[in-house]
Order: sequence, then C-alpha cells, then structure tokens
Amino acid sequence: MLCSAKLCIVTLAIAGLSSLAMGAGPRGAREVLIYYANETAAEGDELNNYQTVLQWLRSCDDARCVHIVQQLERDLRSFTVAVDAEERALCGLARDEQTGTDVVVFTNRLTRMGKCRIWNRGSSAPEDVSFAIARCGNFVLDSNPLAVPDTLRSALALVAQRFAPAQHRFVLITKSHGTRVYAFVPRLSIRAAETDRESLLNLATHQAVQNPTPVWAAQVGTTKANYLAILEQAGRQHGMRFSLVYLEACKAFTDEMNRLPSNVAGLLLVRDKPDYTNLDYREVLKKTATGQRCSDAMLTGLSDSFVVIQTHEALAESPHGDSWDLRRSVYVMPLGGWLVYLLWNSGRSRQGCERSLPSKTFDREPVSFAAL
Repeated sequence: MLCSAKLCIVTLAIAGLSSLAMGAGPRGAREVLIYYANETAAEGDELNNYQTVLQWLRSCDDARCVHIVQQLERDLRSFTVAVDAEERALCGLARDEQTGTDVVVFTNRLTRMGKCRIWNRGSSAPEDVSFAIARCGNFVLDSNPLAVPDTLRSALALVAQRFAPAQHRFVLITKSHGTRVYAFVPRLSIRAAETDRESLLNLATHQAVQNPTPVWAAQVGTTKANYLAILEQAGRQHGMRFSLVYLEACKAFTDEMNRLPSNVAGLLLVRDKPDYTNLDYREVLKKTATGQRCSDAMLTGLSDSFVVIQTHEALAESPHGDSWDLRRSVYVMPLGGWLVYLLWNSGRSRQGCERSLPSKTFDREPVSFAAL
C-alpha cells in the first residue's frame, strides 16, 4: 500500500514537472551564448586598496597570511588572462553563418567602459554596444560591477531586447569568485581605509572572531538566491528560456542550486574548487561545427569534476537524457528524482532534493577571504 501511494506521488510529480509552461521551449530555436565574467581587474582605488592589504599581509610570517598573499597575487595575474582567452575561443562560435552561435560578452573591464561586446553569427569582428550602469559609490563594487545583482538584470534585459526570446534560447555562462552563500563576489571585499593592520591580520589568522562582522570586512555581491531569482525574473518579464546555465564559481554546488526556475532547463556546476579555466571552449567550438547545439556540446564528455542538474523536461528532450553516466556527470530532476529515490529506498530517509549533493560539510572561512 505504501509503495503504491509513493508510486502515485511520483507519477503526479513527474506529470506536473512536464507540464511547466515556462519549460525548455522549442528545441529548434537558435541559441545565444551570454558570457558574464566578474573578473578581478583592479584599477584606481581598488588597486591601491589591494596594495595596502598585500603590504600588511606580507608583514606577517604566519603561514595563513603567506597563503592569502600567494592567492591574491595569483588572482591578479591569472583571472583576466583566463577571461581574455575564453572570449577569444568563444568568438569562434559565431563565425560560421550556418552552425554559429551569437555570443554576447560582459566583463568588468568592458562594463566600466560603458559597453558590452556582441559577436553576431557569421561575423568576423565584434560589435561594441552601449551598456551603462549606475555607480554605487562603493569603490569595490564600482570596480567589480558584474558582482552587483542589478548588473545581471540589466545584462539579461539587453540581450532579450537584442535577440527576441520567442525565437531564441539562451546559454548563460557566469564566471566569478563565489562562496557558499554568494554566486558572485569580488575577490577582495576588505576596505583597508576603514580598518588597520592589526585588525586585518587578526581576521586573516583567525585570531579574532567579531560578531557582527565589521563593516570593512563584510562580503558584498550577488547571493545564490538572488541569482536564481534574477533568472526566473528574466523568464517572467522578458520570456527568456535558458537551455543551459553554467555557474563557474567556488562553492557553487549547494542544495539551494537544485531549485531551478522553470525557465532554466539545465544547470552546470563545478563540484569543488574550479580553476581559472575549466571548460575547453575550443572543444565546444569543434562540436558545434558538426551541428551540435552549444548547450549540448558543453555537456558532452564532461569529467567527474562537474555536476549537471536538469529538469524533467530537459531530460526528456536531451540526447543525454537517458544516460546516467556518473563518470561524466550527475543529472538531477529536483522533485521527481527525489521521489523516485524514495520509492526504491523506502527504508532510508532524505531531507529535500539532495540526490546530487555531497555529504561533506562545507568549510567555514573568514569573511572577506572566503574566495580562496
């Protein structure tokens, strides 16, 4: 009797999921790739702030300070290099008129100049388009405008205006430092002018825990809850449907990310700590040249360092939908998957939709050094 009841619940849940009005949309629609990189590219006040913080950290022999210095210096060198290389690779997706994908690029450096970059399908050169956003008066966020929730909203609105959502589906790649709570954060949120060397070193070496967190050390950016809400809002307000969203950030893989908006067919995450380059977009280009859609090409041949979360509708239409190859990825149907699991494992108890979630406890880190 219990098994029959569970089977009924599973059937109803799957039927409900497949009837979502804002689902994946027509598979034949052309895809537009949105590349949204919150890269570390310090200049002006932010660069001066980095220099002060690094100077204070270098004055301490503690191994934790040495490690933070190494990570901050590597980030200043490596993040922009990785973003520039990925943009060069992605622009190749647009060059073929028949199999090409339109590509829209947003970076902190472009946004600070008041523009974004569009590679139209079949073009050999980009088009720079006006993308003006208001400054907030916080030099950290003004230098990292893509960390601000309103910037993502504005970026998606611009893309929807340029590429009619009724005729297109969208692939969104977001690249940023992140934390267990935040999808986007600047690499360094501490404002040295608002504190002193001793307080900073106490924070860096875990010698002082201040509750509440001091204003100068508070993390800023876009939370994961905001991130998902903005995607859902883009569906409601603009009719945007995402065949794939790739959130490339540290600590992206949390249970919150299982609750996909109905206009997002699939979510790609890095299981643990991503490097500056994780997907080889040159390989994606080769696959699209043979006729594969960009979203399908990004999901083909993934290593087990990636996790894919897909809705029931996406699984039904995906060429990978009937393949649960754990060597490549884990596919999750947020509600139905959990109920099916419950049906076949009635003796075990699970809380929420956690089929893909690791059992490890996430590390707690000092507030503004959380992106290490």
